[in-house]
Amino acid sequence: SWKPMSMASGSSGSINAALVPTLLEHNLSSESIHETMVSLGVPLARVEQNLEAVNLRQEEAELLRVPLGTAAFLLRRTTYSGQKRASYVNYWVRGDRYAFQDTFEP
Repeated sequence: SWKPMSMASGSSGSINAALVPTLLEHNLSSESIHETMVSLGVPLARVEQNLEAVNLRQEEAELLRVPLGTAAFLLRRTTYSGQKRASYVNYWVRGDRYAFQDTFEP
């Protein structure tokens, strides 16, 4: 079953409580969710991420202490353990405090 998790300001998410039942006992606003999952014996296989430009809704704007409709980035991250989805997190980041860099080889 999926449970909501409390994370740092500007983030929200859920975890697969059947796969990681004790994760919610940790303070994920100050601990890395991935390091915590590995320390609990959950092998992480892959992470899928999606970065999107958005205008903040009221709830996210209040969390980030900016006006409604402020431009931001929404990073959606899904982490898998084997073929099972272990966690899903949304990170909202103020557009004026984020730089995106990517390096790859074709």
